[in-house]
Amino acid sequence: MKRIGILLQMTLLCTMQILAQSGWNGERIPYDKFEREWADFRYQSKEDMGVLQRYYKDTVTVAEMAENFYVNYNKRTNASPYAGLDSVVYGIRGEYVLLTSPLNRSSIKGLQGKRGVWKWGKRFLLYQILDKRGVSQDALLKKIIAGRDSLAWMKGDFVTLRSPRHYMGFIVSPRVYMQTYSESQLIGSCGNIECPADFFSFAGPTYVMDGDWYHKTRGGAEYLSKMLTLYCYPNKGTEERTFSVLLYKKPDSSRIKSEYTLKLLLPVDADNETNSAFEKLKRFVENLRNNAFNPFYTTDFRVMTGRYYRVTYNKCGWLVEDYLDITKTK
Repeated sequence: MKRIGILLQMTLLCTMQILAQSGWNGERIPYDKFEREWADFRYQSKEDMGVLQRYYKDTVTVAEMAENFYVNYNKRTNASPYAGLDSVVYGIRGEYVLLTSPLNRSSIKGLQGKRGVWKWGKRFLLYQILDKRGVSQDALLKKIIAGRDSLAWMKGDFVTLRSPRHYMGFIVSPRVYMQTYSESQLIGSCGNIECPADFFSFAGPTYVMDGDWYHKTRGGAEYLSKMLTLYCYPNKGTEERTFSVLLYKKPDSSRIKSEYTLKLLLPVDADNETNSAFEKLKRFVENLRNNAFNPFYTTDFRVMTGRYYRVTYNKCGWLVEDYLDITKTK
């Protein structure tokens, strides 16, 4: 009996922890939790693109997103998303890739073709210079700092992506930001370095304390799975099917009620049961609120609105998995 009592106490404690994590505050169930989470999500998603629109004028097409899936869905990469690009390793609340490198626009001899590693506080300071093989160029760095007063001569736009990740052949992040300097003085900024990837990853469970946006995609897919099961509960006789989809923003969504839709990627020759499950998922997606997914920004200055999901549907409900987590390296 004593052991049973201990187990009951542990069960009660675990239940209280789960309710605390989900935001339960003692109200009677059901209550309007989704509305409050949505309001918080939209508040944190606010961004002023401003001058950044000059850089991000192009959008990745649906055809290219689908093509990249077939090439990359069963691949894992060990390559760094920062490879070949300037990076900010001592930045404001995270690590960044710097897309507008001052080294490339400088007339100083020896800088062209080099990769910079930066510190970012009140302004950007060059911390390290690397050649194409990744070898540190310490002598060149000392020479530049000695001759230019710690690079106070820097000016122009500094476009950054916070914690970019490989995603089906693209390198993406929802957190784009830009600061503009004139002779090392900050004269403007725009973007959002805290922007959530989407509503589901914002509202879903997180498994990493103080994690970045990509740490939350797994919990977001789980949250989407539970919401799907709530709104599209299966029949008892439902046969299990697994398929892959591309969720994307319709190019003409500003003129129609439905902002998002789906494209079936796998299997190429789907049977009736798979097509039926896909259509249920598609109806759910097309009834989502506008702006439920924030765009990804790529390192080649394009906007990407797609998400790649693997979906399993059976008599117990739905299981949604983001390929960002499926294909990541261990």
